Amino acid sequence: MKILKRFIPLLVIVGLVFASCSGGPTPVEGDKTPSAKVEKSTLQDLMSEANNLKNIAQWYTGYYELNEQFDETNAMHDAVSAEYKTLVEEASPYDGVKAFPLKEKLEKLKAAWEALINKGSALQKAEEEAAKKLAEEKKAADALFPEARSRMAWADTAGVKEFYPKTYSKASAGLVAAEKAYEAERYSSAVTLLKEEVISVLSDEFKAGVKNDTAAALKDAETRIAWADEQNIKEDYPEEYRDATLSYALAESAFMNEEYGTARKEAGNVSKILSEEFKKRVADERAMARAIAEASEAADALADANNRMAWARQVELWKYYPDEYRDAETSLLAADTAYSENKYTAATVLARDVSRILSDEFQAEAEAAIEEQKRLEAEKADAAAALTAADARMNWARSWLTEKEQKDTYAKEFNAAQAALTAAQKAFEVERYAASKTLSQEVLSTLSEEFQKRVQTDRDLKIVEIIEEIERQKSAAQAAISEAEGRMAWANENGIRSDYPDEFKAASSAMIAAYVAFGNEKYVESKNKADEVSALLSDSFKTKVANERAEKLSRAKASAENAQAQAEAVRDEVVQKGYQNYSQISMFFEMGEAKLREGKELAAAGDTAGYEKAAAAFASAREQYEFVKAKGAEYRAFEGKDKAYAARDAAAEWNAALNAPDKWDNAESLMGYAEAFMAKGEYETAYARYLDAAKDYEAGLKAAEAKGAEVDEVIGAAVQDLAAAKERASEYGLEANIFLTAADEHLQKAIALSNEKRFADALFEAAEVHNYIGLSDNLVAEEKRIREEAKKPVSVPEPTPEPAPVTQTPEPAPQPQPEPPAKPVQPVEKTGEDEQAAQARIAALQKAADESLAKARERHDWAASKNAANNYPDLFKKGGEELADARTAYNAADYERAKKLADQAFNTLSAIKEFAPLPATYKVRLIPERRDCLWRIAEYPFVYNNPLKWPVLYEANKKTFKDPSNPHLIFPGQIIKIPSIKGEERAGEWDPKKTYQPLAK
Repeated sequence: MKILKRFIPLLVIVGLVFASCSGGPTPVEGDKTPSAKVEKSTLQDLMSEANNLKNIAQWYTGYYELNEQFDETNAMHDAVSAEYKTLVEEASPYDGVKAFPLKEKLEKLKAAWEALINKGSALQKAEEEAAKKLAEEKKAADALFPEARSRMAWADTAGVKEFYPKTYSKASAGLVAAEKAYEAERYSSAVTLLKEEVISVLSDEFKAGVKNDTAAALKDAETRIAWADEQNIKEDYPEEYRDATLSYALAESAFMNEEYGTARKEAGNVSKILSEEFKKRVADERAMARAIAEASEAADALADANNRMAWARQVELWKYYPDEYRDAETSLLAADTAYSENKYTAATVLARDVSRILSDEFQAEAEAAIEEQKRLEAEKADAAAALTAADARMNWARSWLTEKEQKDTYAKEFNAAQAALTAAQKAFEVERYAASKTLSQEVLSTLSEEFQKRVQTDRDLKIVEIIEEIERQKSAAQAAISEAEGRMAWANENGIRSDYPDEFKAASSAMIAAYVAFGNEKYVESKNKADEVSALLSDSFKTKVANERAEKLSRAKASAENAQAQAEAVRDEVVQKGYQNYSQISMFFEMGEAKLREGKELAAAGDTAGYEKAAAAFASAREQYEFVKAKGAEYRAFEGKDKAYAARDAAAEWNAALNAPDKWDNAESLMGYAEAFMAKGEYETAYARYLDAAKDYEAGLKAAEAKGAEVDEVIGAAVQDLAAAKERASEYGLEANIFLTAADEHLQKAIALSNEKRFADALFEAAEVHNYIGLSDNLVAEEKRIREEAKKPVSVPEPTPEPAPVTQTPEPAPQPQPEPPAKPVQPVEKTGEDEQAAQARIAALQKAADESLAKARERHDWAASKNAANNYPDLFKKGGEELADARTAYNAADYERAKKLADQAFNTLSAIKEFAPLPATYKVRLIPERRDCLWRIAEYPFVYNNPLKWPVLYEANKKTFKDPSNPHLIFPGQIIKIPSIKGEERAGEWDPKKTYQPLAK
């Protein structure tokens, strides 16, 4: 229907033309009509036109504004049609007089339909224009959104929100408003918002301004550091120099990472430290030391300069050596001024400059030159007069002699005079005044009055020859113009203007020039220009045009096919990876599809223009596909990132870093690589690394959960075992013994550590629960034994040298001793003397064991307080086990063995130092809020405790860098060697659990 509507105005015009052609002849003035009547054919034509117009008008009934007018006109049509049927179709015979009023009605009906059609056509045109305008506005908005979002993305990464909050807020609000306007199909508003509120606000000038503001601060700091180096501030003011260079290095590093706030702050510190006041203080202090020595030197230099200046005034040096005189006088005045202002160094330099300018050698040379100058001035005046006369004569020759006479007929005389004049001028310039005068006189002699008369005579003889030559030139020019006109006609017929604009323009210009020259009777020039046309549009050029057009068609076809293949290759990749399914970019994929179809349709024409347009369409399609590919990869990479961070959060909840360190560290390293690839825009690689990291996080989570289940099982068993042990102890009234109390404490620690997801430590504490349960059971068993022994009859054994056991209840030894004591007997069966000896010996052994145990426990507690469990895990474990064995022996009343084991524990624990050895290597970590770099690594206390030492790390490790020329490019998981710089001992890899002594600065 829309297609038909476009042709309605044309149909109306055609109908009217036929109507005008179908009527009878136009009445001529003077004809007389006896009565008003109308031909039947006229009414038939009018009715046919009215019916045609009605059919056309029906297409506009879709516009509600015309419905009422259509109904009225249609009612008129029905009435007129009925009358027409009666007066024309059914009337027999036809009465033209009676039917005459019908003609006017039909004409009014026709006019009514035409008026309705005109209104409908106008409404249709307005509708089409509105739709076209809306589409154009949408297209403009679609083109601006990517740029606006790109600028907002830059603002997010460049810290605009922090440093220029008003600008960021305005741009962000503008983008949101534009997106809402776009959703509401208010595309014009969206375009205005994007341009004025986003793109204009975050313009390239603004971006450059952000960077320039920071760069300016950094440049000022750099200038001040350069001044400090130039002034050797490091030696005289070491603290200021150290602080300034450190702040500058931090500012420079922050600027490279686009941390503009930090960069400005540190650059400001530099400017504050090396302020103008500081510069002035340095200058004043140094100037004071130099002033005294410089004053005497300046006075001597000024005295010599004044003497030499007096000589210059005496010989009037300014006339002959104005530059030297001016320079010397200026320097002397400046030296006097500097001296009066106590600027002695400047005064000395300026005074010596006077002595240098007016040196003894210069004075001797100047005096001789002045005498020579006076002689030359007189000679110069004579030469100048002769040269003026020669130049005037030469100017006359140039104006009077024709170009041909100058170059041909009288070339000898003209050139000789010209050469002599030139030589005279050059001689005058180099102050060879005598030679200049001689050469000037030679010019006057060559161009004498006799020479002028001879020229005039020769001219009169050549007038006739000139006239004949002109006619010959005219005929040749006419023939050349005729040939050129034919070739220009061929060029116009074959479209040379568009395909070979340079040749056509040159030929057209030459043709016009040929006509103009011919009209001005410059026939030689006219022929040359016409020949130039024929040369430009030669037969070989015609052949070249034919060949190039064929070749152009072939190239255009190949280009289109290549562009199509490239576009389809990118499209296949997009479809394969499903990027077109992202709603944010599906529109661009559809745009690419439309361009691909358009290209195929254009290529089907098979001509050069079609292929060229097709290639452009395919290229546009490829651009859309490439955009979809790039953005799709980016979106998918962010999906992978979200998945990886979700897996990381889940693993972190189970403390996978502690419970599955291998998986956690590998995942962290992969995350670092993924972040690095994301930063470089390598989204597909980043996506793969994120997925790998997510797998490792998930594996770490499973491992941590498995450890958690194991811990829960062990703790559950410990709870049950402890309850059983308490029940066993309660039978003998020992349910509150120290071992069960300790077991309770370790159980609570195990539960707390399990809740904190510190499963390895929880397992250790749970194992301690069982250890203390064992000690409690030993105590209970001994109590049981004692009670059972007490129930047996008393017997007196033979005296034995072995001491009787003490009256206190001993704990059984954990293992048999090499020389086990005799079976204990009741103290009442011993003599008083034996009992006292035995008690004394046991007391001595117990005291010695107590002292050794106390000493070992103190050392163990000290080691524990110094993080020995992480700093020296093997020694701390061994010492702890030896101490536990000593406690077991003590509880079994084996005091001698307890002392021995306690001493061993003390010796083992004494090998533990306060700090772990400084690390020899460091694994780069991913710390988003403060990323690792060589500067920060060197700053760590366990490395060099000094960021300025980062070049040591760079030199030791650059061979392992991916880019050895870039010290700033390091990656998470990369191992950095840490060379010793002060003879310090280093061993192993840095462990965050260990405690290191900071390296002295």
